[in-house]
Amino acid sequence: MRHNKGFSLIELMMVVIIISVLVTIALPNYARSVERAKCAQAMGTIKSLRNALGSWYTAHGEYTGADATTLGNEVYATFQDNDDWEYAIAVSAATYEITATRQRGPHSESPNLVVDEMGNFDTIDSNYPYTNPGNW
Repeated sequence: MRHNKGFSLIELMMVVIIISVLVTIALPNYARSVERAKCAQAMGTIKSLRNALGSWYTAHGEYTGADATTLGNEVYATFQDNDDWEYAIAVSAATYEITATRQRGPHSESPNLVVDEMGNFDTIDSNYPYTNPGNW
């Protein structure tokens, strides 16, 4: 009597099916987690810019003249965290608006995260699901 060792074709097909189901479930969750982390990174940078603008206002009495470069030099920080977001600051004497624009990734055409001097938060596109800033 001969005893064959190994897997049958049916067993191998079942393993492939199980792996494909697991991958189908895991990949969208992974993509959402990555995008949520990218948004949290942008929100952290926006908070740093808000703090730097507060320091600028305390030192100069107005927001005029503040941009990412001068703020970075004044508070010794860098605000360009990576290539995923681009930050812009629009200032007047008494107001400012910080905008983070998504540059790369699956949502690169969707969001602009916008915060003003009162801490009002807005997004240009309401379809971007990862913008809950929590408590400013």
